[in-house]
Amino acid sequence: MVESEKKLLLILSGEAGETHRLGSLLSSWGYLVEIDPWGESTLQSGRPLHREGSVADLVLLDTRATRNHGGPDVLATLLRACQGLPLIRLVSTDEDPRDLPEKASFQGCLEFTAGAAVVRQTLHLALELFEEQQRARSLSERKEAILRALPDPVFVITREGHFLEAFAARPELLAFPLEALEGISLADLFDADEEERILDIIALALASKETQIFEYELAIAGEARWFEAQVTPCDPEEGTVLAVAHDITERKEDDQTIKSLLWEKELLLHEVHHRIKNNMTIMTSLLALQEGATENVEAAKVLRDARGRLQSMAVLYAQLYGSRDFRRISARDYLESLVETICEALSIPPEITLTATADDTFVDSKTLSVAGIIANELITNSLKHAFPQGRSGTISLSLLVSSDQDCITLQVRDDGIGIPPGLVPETSPGFGFSLVRTLAEQEKASLELTQGQGTSLTIRFPRNSSPDSP
Repeated sequence: MVESEKKLLLILSGEAGETHRLGSLLSSWGYLVEIDPWGESTLQSGRPLHREGSVADLVLLDTRATRNHGGPDVLATLLRACQGLPLIRLVSTDEDPRDLPEKASFQGCLEFTAGAAVVRQTLHLALELFEEQQRARSLSERKEAILRALPDPVFVITREGHFLEAFAARPELLAFPLEALEGISLADLFDADEEERILDIIALALASKETQIFEYELAIAGEARWFEAQVTPCDPEEGTVLAVAHDITERKEDDQTIKSLLWEKELLLHEVHHRIKNNMTIMTSLLALQEGATENVEAAKVLRDARGRLQSMAVLYAQLYGSRDFRRISARDYLESLVETICEALSIPPEITLTATADDTFVDSKTLSVAGIIANELITNSLKHAFPQGRSGTISLSLLVSSDQDCITLQVRDDGIGIPPGLVPETSPGFGFSLVRTLAEQEKASLELTQGQGTSLTIRFPRNSSPDSP
């Protein structure tokens, strides 16, 4: 047999006749057999040594004979000496094999009178079982070493919320001492609602066979701390999970600090936009007063145009003041407010209709500010030149997102008399068109002029200059 090669067997027994018969049988199979009567040599050396000077590979122990010869203490000493070795218990025919010594661990049980086939099979199974136990013990020790080396506490918990095992390289992160944690339940750590929530998460992990992540708060040494737990099914059949708890208290505190700083920033921006809005209102009023006081028609016209441009910006800051997001605002809300302001400021004649259309999307405030100034400029220009001598008509304003989401398109169109021959807006030296061109270039926007049954000017702003809608 392969397992007999160089195997050192030690028999601890006082039954001379039966022991020698068994020893002869084992020797005939190639085992190196040593008999230690009553285990006296083993008691002296403290280890079951073979005559070769090496520790035996397998020990056959007659528990009744050694106990009767030296008493329970002697048997207990022999069992301790044989720890870590494959051990077979030898029994007589009149002995109950179930009568095991306390805390004894055997890999097999064999009667002295057993036949050769039974003896051979018992030895084979005992050695095989011992090797499996050693492998399992090694894996268990390796697992425990890994778990104890982890910086985060690790727990084995049942579906009912009972702690079976606990590992912690940092015991200060535990609510209870490590040795006391095993055997307690979630109910000892949390209130009823939190316990129920965690039990539901454990049940979900077992049912889905997937890791579940959640956060919880727990008092450690009188101080509230936050943890992020990863719950992974350990043995779904037994209903246990492996829970790793990572201390995120500092992260929570940092998050709270960031939220506080952001709140302060929003408060400051809110106040800044409020003051800008008020200042623009004052400036608009001053321009209106100056316009009413001047007798120079051209000067009054310049002041009125400046007031319109300022009002288009004031509308934006009014929107920002009422918004929680200072980076982007609703295009539709802004356009509606802008049209209302333009109608009030320019006193549009009743025979001219001003319409506005906008997608319900969010656009960054910088782009909307530019779009508002351009829209004000073009609408003012249409009112001045497109409808002479009380002519009726329509001015249409739209702010739309292209179907491919690449750009935002501002279009101002009227059905008036059109641009006079010889006037080229792209090269016109007039302040209005110059302002439109300059603002469009700053935003990398394109300009497109269309004539025929009126005038249409289209400005396309690249989408990357405007954040996506939420």
